[in-house]
Amino acid sequence: MSRNDTGASVHQAGTLNAFKRRLAEVLVRSKINCYDDLRLTTSLWNKYGIEKVGTAMDIQPEWQEFFNSARWENYWLQIYLNVPFCKDKCSFCKFPVRIESREDSLERYVDDAIREMEYFSPMVSKGRFMMLQVGGGTPSLLTKEQMERLLSAAFRLFQIREGREGYRTIEFHPADAALEKLRIAKEKGFHRVSFGVQSLNQAVLKRIHRGGQTEEMVRKAVRQALDLGFECVSVELVLGLKGDTVESFMQSVVKLLDERPTSLCINQLNLVQDYMPEENIEPKQYFAWRRELLPKICEALKLEATRRGYSTEYISPTRGIWTLSRGDDFYSNALGKNYCEPFSTVLGIGQRAFSQIRGQVWYERVYSDFSTDQPIYKMRRRTLDTEAAEYTLFGLINYSEIEFKPFFEVFGVDLRKHYELELKILASLEKIRIGPDGLKFLPTDLKERFFYGSVFFLRQWANLSAGKALLGSGFLEELRTGLS
Repeated sequence: MSRNDTGASVHQAGTLNAFKRRLAEVLVRSKINCYDDLRLTTSLWNKYGIEKVGTAMDIQPEWQEFFNSARWENYWLQIYLNVPFCKDKCSFCKFPVRIESREDSLERYVDDAIREMEYFSPMVSKGRFMMLQVGGGTPSLLTKEQMERLLSAAFRLFQIREGREGYRTIEFHPADAALEKLRIAKEKGFHRVSFGVQSLNQAVLKRIHRGGQTEEMVRKAVRQALDLGFECVSVELVLGLKGDTVESFMQSVVKLLDERPTSLCINQLNLVQDYMPEENIEPKQYFAWRRELLPKICEALKLEATRRGYSTEYISPTRGIWTLSRGDDFYSNALGKNYCEPFSTVLGIGQRAFSQIRGQVWYERVYSDFSTDQPIYKMRRRTLDTEAAEYTLFGLINYSEIEFKPFFEVFGVDLRKHYELELKILASLEKIRIGPDGLKFLPTDLKERFFYGSVFFLRQWANLSAGKALLGSGFLEELRTGLS
């Protein structure tokens, strides 16, 4: 290395060290929760998004503008039906739910959701929806009559693609998965039923306020769904719950795979604020434990999955979500890497359901009765640039990779050119590897993924008054010059 090269290298290292210190200061002073990677984009957006309260009538022109433009055909159109009720709330849950199971309350809620669907259906009549997702909360708390009425209204009011052109998925709690309710979903053309199992360890279930669920309930629910002919029967576990060990977690995995669901989804625990004090969890110790745990879990999962004929392609310590799927799992195989939330424009129905019209607006219904002229929606303006940052961050943190082609198809720009400075920073820090078709994110530790992934929000921070105060004027230009 020449003296000039050495000088340039030292200068660049100094620039990168200064950058890391400044970014760390921004994150600390922004008071963003860095322990919950799946909520990172929401946290960033909540800090710097412009929020107002609006009515259903305020939202109407947004949908009209979207469908009058040519770009709407670039996005997947989804409907999300929210049933935000649970008998009890799991202690680790980050979603807003109401503790309610009375039949009359659920009946009023179904009436309310149908009124909202009737109002919005004319605005979106031009679109054929690729996906219908029914979630919550606990949709299976509805009686079979309520479920029939709610789903029938959705199919009457919206164009939802049928067969293998569309994807219909519904969530069930194993304790409420009565055969007649599963049969209604199957008769309505749902391809996929998902059971939120979380754990089969009874001691762990009691700790997370889920003690009414038993192993036999889970086994029975999975068998009934398979017997009814659902093309995808998915079960979900949470990795990292207090009280679980490698051995007890793998026991849950083995027992579930023995029932031959078409897929098993494993979500790594996010440390929400309520869960940490309840379980006396100190984040630093927790993440040290998890760093040691993940390679062992991955090795054990690959062994058990391979024995039973499940795919191990997406099992890696660098990924936030793991899916083991059978070769005949229509849902997982059909969607594959082609599905990612930022490709979607979503119409949310029901209290606490969120909707997003790409490049225009995000809005969320609050807990109140539906009304056309009352301010029942929280709204935030959106830009394609912010959505590109969210898309990139989501893919890197949860899947450790981004492909260039789909990014271009949605956002109309080459990711390498759009994020030239950000990629140069990460490449100089040896945190990414860029190939001909995409890039891989190399950090394995959660806090590292959070920290370096935040690079893609630099321009959002720099363009806001709050960000300028934290970063200083001209920060990005200084950084670009220092790395040139």
